[in-house]
Amino acid sequence: DFVVSVFCFINGVSLAQKDSNNVVRAMKHFMIWLVFIIGGMYCSASFFSVSMTSTFISFFAAALLVLLAWMVLEMGTQEIEKVLSGSRFATLLWKAWRSDWVRAMAVVAINFFIPVYFFLNSLNQKVRIYRGTAGPNPGRFTDRAQRVLEELDKWNWCSILTKVAILCELFFTFQVGFTKATYVFLSWLTRQLATIDFVVVCCMVFGVGFIMFLMPPVPGVPVYVFSGIVISDVGSKKLSGSGDTPFILGIIIACCVSFVCKLVACTCQYMIGFFLGKKVKVQQLIKVDSVPTRAVEMILKRPGLDLGKVAILIGGPDWPVSVTCGILCLNIPQMLLGTMPVILILSPCCLAGAFISRQGMGGEDSIWPMLANFASVIAFAGQMVALVLAGALTVKVIQESSDELSVERPEHAAVAELTKQEEEATRMYAEITKWENMGFGDKFLIISMTATQLLSGIIFVFGASMCFLPFSVDKDIDAPVAEGGLGGDPLAIVKPLGWLACGIFFYGVVTHILHLKIMGRRAKAKLRYQPQPLVQEEKMSLSQHAAKTEKE
Repeated sequence: DFVVSVFCFINGVSLAQKDSNNVVRAMKHFMIWLVFIIGGMYCSASFFSVSMTSTFISFFAAALLVLLAWMVLEMGTQEIEKVLSGSRFATLLWKAWRSDWVRAMAVVAINFFIPVYFFLNSLNQKVRIYRGTAGPNPGRFTDRAQRVLEELDKWNWCSILTKVAILCELFFTFQVGFTKATYVFLSWLTRQLATIDFVVVCCMVFGVGFIMFLMPPVPGVPVYVFSGIVISDVGSKKLSGSGDTPFILGIIIACCVSFVCKLVACTCQYMIGFFLGKKVKVQQLIKVDSVPTRAVEMILKRPGLDLGKVAILIGGPDWPVSVTCGILCLNIPQMLLGTMPVILILSPCCLAGAFISRQGMGGEDSIWPMLANFASVIAFAGQMVALVLAGALTVKVIQESSDELSVERPEHAAVAELTKQEEEATRMYAEITKWENMGFGDKFLIISMTATQLLSGIIFVFGASMCFLPFSVDKDIDAPVAEGGLGGDPLAIVKPLGWLACGIFFYGVVTHILHLKIMGRRAKAKLRYQPQPLVQEEKMSLSQHAAKTEKE
């Protein structure tokens, strides 16, 4: 709260004078803080236990709420548009701020506070009217709330609520689905590998880590922690040496195995992106012709261990970053060179896993749990620093080279042509999905879709301890629940409230799919029966054909 308050105060003072440089600086800070908050949510799902994850995600969600509220209330949309009209970089920032994705994040962060705000504001207005301080021609809400309502009325709510559903589904995939399944699977595998030869164990850990790296939703942190737990534990029992020497050697080997596994996985992910990138549709999907993507490409093409390049490669999500490198056809050795500093993040994770494997030693006064938490915090801090640097340096490149990055490129002509061909279909879909053009059934479907997915997300975040058992990689599935296990049943990790929340979530997923199918079919039907204008060549050929028919 203190950090966010200081941020709002500093930028509020700088915006007291409506100068374009101050506004641009504030918007740049907003984008960097947005990266920090989203990155914090991503890292929280990877590094901490159920209770800690919920605490951190709640903190970052509150920070996102404060940040978005500050941006709207402190700056004012009309004032921003007037001040930023002459700057290309500021226009790009303003476009990003007004995108439906940012608005969807605002809805996710605020959700039920929106109707609560207007309800309380209407009560406030009634009190002002009763006291005679509401001014002439008072409305249902105060002037500020009325301006907010008018701004919300301009939003494309169908598009925003659909993106809210996508964000909720991504949250479920990373925080609930694959994360819980990964912990259960790695815990089971740890027990299976405990009695196998050390060299075979290292090879199997490498293979399992490699396969999991190739799964898009799986973060790298559980893989590193798993390596630390298994290799250090088996090494301490089967490597020769006195005292803690085998344990230390096991940690070093775990770090080396994880490091090599990460580099090999990055190369394979690159090849996936390379072959997928031959399709123009895939290039269009990641917007290779947009300024932000070109800014990231410019940074990644820098030789050596450039700070921005390293921050993106080790701070971003594993699979998307490497696959994007392949789509952009970057130099593989340079990509791997920029990825090598990941050893600074994976080493604390392996250390945390090694310390976790020794938590049962030393009794109640054991130092190992504290060391494991300390190593996890160091890894979390390193990941967050890399994420913030990646966001800040990307924004800096956009600011300094926006003109150069906006120039059309011959290699992106096919993407521009495809986008042009799809303009009519995109316009048609946007017309059909306008809120005022949708019927009651359509609105009910999309509102129920959004409400159920937001409700399930709230339950998962604020009621995580009531939805899931506190299970981690170092625990034994067969151990009693009282000892941190699952009683021999992997599905026992989900409590009854968790199953209820999962059911609510999957109802939202079904309605989301149903909504997309209905809207897509309507757009295709309208496009199919839309009269197509004849181009000049077609008109000439038809006239020539008519003249030929008359002669015959």
